[in-house]
Amino acid sequence: MKLAQRVEDLMTQPAPERPLWQRVVLPFAGLILLALGLIGWLLPVIPGLPLAIVGAPFVLCFDRRAEQWGRDRMRRARAGWLRQIARWRAS
Repeated sequence: MKLAQRVEDLMTQPAPERPLWQRVVLPFAGLILLALGLIGWLLPVIPGLPLAIVGAPFVLCFDRRAEQWGRDRMRRARAGWLRQIARWRAS
């Protein structure tokens, strides 16, 4: 199975019900990564954008609905990116 198909399958599945420790630890780790990403935009030593990209989904793990909202937005953004790439290739 191609990687793109596996990613699409993961994004269409409903968000899992997470145990309490994951609902506490993952958003906290996400906030730390987002803070480091923000610092990385200000200081050239730390790469800011990758940390912010990795931290953003973690922040949404506190609630099942919030995680599902994030998955839905990612799926819609991915579809838009694929349409744009198809347009670029066609021109």
